[in-house]
Amino acid sequence: MHFGRCHPVPEKSYPLPTDGLRTQKYLSLPFSGKGKVFIGAPILGQTEWQGIIYPHGAASGNLLEHYSKVFNSLELNSSFYAQPSITQVKKWKQNTSPNFKFAAKVPRQISEGLSSREAVDNFDAFADAINAFEEKLGLTFLQLSESFSPQRKDQLYEFLSKIKGRLPLAVELRHPSWFKEHCLIDELVNHLYVNQFVPVITDTIGKRHALHTSLCGQKIMIRFLAYDHVSDEQRLGEWAHRIKHWVHSGMDEIYFFLHHEEHKKIPLMLQNFVRLLLDGLESCGDLKSILDLELAPMEQPDLFSFPN
Repeated sequence: MHFGRCHPVPEKSYPLPTDGLRTQKYLSLPFSGKGKVFIGAPILGQTEWQGIIYPHGAASGNLLEHYSKVFNSLELNSSFYAQPSITQVKKWKQNTSPNFKFAAKVPRQISEGLSSREAVDNFDAFADAINAFEEKLGLTFLQLSESFSPQRKDQLYEFLSKIKGRLPLAVELRHPSWFKEHCLIDELVNHLYVNQFVPVITDTIGKRHALHTSLCGQKIMIRFLAYDHVSDEQRLGEWAHRIKHWVHSGMDEIYFFLHHEEHKKIPLMLQNFVRLLLDGLESCGDLKSILDLELAPMEQPDLFSFPN
């Protein structure tokens, strides 16, 4: 993920916004969700992960199987560039652990052409393929460009109304006008809620306007961009604390995907993050496998010390 990437990182704190009043009211409703947290990376098959995630010499066709024994979810970005076939989806499903979940990105021919007459037909074809994940389908997500502003809201709302119920879908907005004081604007939240869609939360240092805490459904997807900077630990610590609060408030499924331009650092950062999560979350026991990884510490201050 290049959105919001910046070098060097300005030396200041990057706190997670408090839950807005609307989110607080939503969490006060009498939900009793499963409280499951799904953790993973946005990539697969990194050579730097050999001997850590994959055995040395593992065949390329077995990498997903090994990955799924450590992480319980994958942000499937390859579907953005090429829609997978039903046969491929069934193969991916077969090669993963029982409780594994996929979060598949909607193809760009759809997200970059919502108003085209082919958009809905293309989405239906995508849904036919992705639904072959069956119980291993967690979410799909529609990523809209930073230029897609509320001036084009009618395109978005019309498209969403036509695909309602086809797939569990999260929507990622990036244009600043969709946000107000770290919340999505009310009109958008209303539309997502009524039509049973959910938002994506994007946490990057370079685009803080897109960091929100708006909840309007029992699932949420968080895309986190790390920078190899001490602020990463601060931000991850706050996210662990917030996710535990949301789980205890009755959320059903929370998806958290960590991005880093140095892919070799993702496993250790996720290991530390999971260690924080498991302190107080009995419902996330299937994440313990990542704690068994033998990973060398990164050469930076260990600031993973935050309240539960």
